Amino acid sequence: MTCRIFSAASLVLFTTALILLVIVCLQTDLLIQTYTEDCSEEKGLPKVEHQATLGPFKGCLDSGGMGSQCGRVDGNCNIQGVSKYNFTECDDKSLQPQENEGGVYPYGQLCRVHISMEVIVIVACVFLFVCVVLQALSLSNISAKQCDRLTVIFGAVGGVCALVFLAFFGALPELAKNLGAESIGDYVSFSYERGGMFWQTLVAVGAIWVAVVSVCVCGCCCRKDSYNESSGGERGGKGNKNRQDKVEEIDPEKGDTEDEIDQSQKKEKGSEKEKQEEKPEDNRPNQVEVPEKEKDEEDKRRKGSPEEDDQEAPLPVIASLPLMLAAGTKSVKETHAYGWYGYDDPRRKGEKGEMSFATFSITSAKISGAGRDVVGPFTISGTVVQSGDGAVCKFLKKYEGKHNVDYEGSISENTSQIAIAGKWRLSNDPGYAGAFELFCLK
Repeated sequence: MTCRIFSAASLVLFTTALILLVIVCLQTDLLIQTYTEDCSEEKGLPKVEHQATLGPFKGCLDSGGMGSQCGRVDGNCNIQGVSKYNFTECDDKSLQPQENEGGVYPYGQLCRVHISMEVIVIVACVFLFVCVVLQALSLSNISAKQCDRLTVIFGAVGGVCALVFLAFFGALPELAKNLGAESIGDYVSFSYERGGMFWQTLVAVGAIWVAVVSVCVCGCCCRKDSYNESSGGERGGKGNKNRQDKVEEIDPEKGDTEDEIDQSQKKEKGSEKEKQEEKPEDNRPNQVEVPEKEKDEEDKRRKGSPEEDDQEAPLPVIASLPLMLAAGTKSVKETHAYGWYGYDDPRRKGEKGEMSFATFSITSAKISGAGRDVVGPFTISGTVVQSGDGAVCKFLKKYEGKHNVDYEGSISENTSQIAIAGKWRLSNDPGYAGAFELFCLK
């Protein structure tokens, strides 16, 4: 929610700045210039004074009784359609080399900088338009992180261009004064002051940089937290990125006995306990321990008690899965189940996440269970179907208050375990996926 607020605020600020700059480009009140020619004392000619208002692309000249005339500022900084300034009324010979050199400016170099500002303000407007589009996509949660990164880049470039544009017209009154524009020749002078559009440009520049900072805060803080929270283990945060969980893979074809499996699991749990004592900060879930009572009962069942010597040998707890499905066995429940998941993302190649189950149930039609992994507690529920190539299961893994993951895999079985192997993918981002395996010991 916080990210959406920042994105909405940035979108409004970029849009506002773009509109303000477009208005500045269309208006002529960015700079006010006053031209004065006075030789009345020496030659008796009347004092002449013209006032012009300038924008980056247009200008207007108020020439006294003729009223105001406006036109496009051309490459020589003359206002098209308006008579050029002629510095010949007072016959000032010292002024002739500079006559009309800069159009509405007394010096040609000022004119050239003005023309370059036209390009800079266009670049600023284009980049701001791109920022508006990117933030609209980010607000719609379409590649939000990538949009935020690009917005910061384009916004910073657009902000620098707008700042340069503002700096030139803001400094021009003092710049022209230092160049001697207040006294050109013996009778002519130019003076400048900032117009209303200058202050509007200042507001636009401020809005741009506030928007850029807002996007940075969203991308570096809020968006990062939201990404880690919503992505969890399958996407993983930086804290899990370099962790490679070691999960023992049991080969169904080896036909390991249950005693061997129990012994290997005891060793594994002992080593995990030692690791936890050495590294108490590692809170990854351990496999669920089989109660000793259940082990004793299983040993008795397998070895045979004296009371059962004369009875018919019992059937295995889990029959061959295809037979189980065909016979319609009601339910097979196991508490000792665990597994792992990997990643297709090449940046996380070889990395695995561990899963352990507190409860696990598989029948001829359904699969369900509850457990925990590095993301947090979860539940699974799905279906089991018999296909031409064997049994296949599909189930949904739900994290409490977080995201969901779709799992699909084939089922195999030997005398000691059931194994499920296949692919997982995020429900809200199917492109993010990986392999998995689950093992349920009999």
